[in-house]
Amino acid sequence: MNGKETEVEVNSNMENTDKPTPTPALFKGFFRVEGQIITVFFAIIFTVLIIFIAFGRKIYKNMFKR
Repeated sequence: MNGKETEVEVNSNMENTDKPTPTPALFKGFFRVEGQIITVFFAIIFTVLIIFIAFGRKIYKNMFKR
């Protein structure tokens, strides 16, 4: 520090420390259910979009059959 050498002490007590206990996954089930809900939601939206495209094409083709 400030151009002078300093001695750094190493704490050798790291071997004696306890391992952390794992915490239970509280929201694991919640996120699984939430993912399923989002999947169903997007499937419904995709189906409605396909239906709109099909009807739109039919209407567009009928415009030129007159």
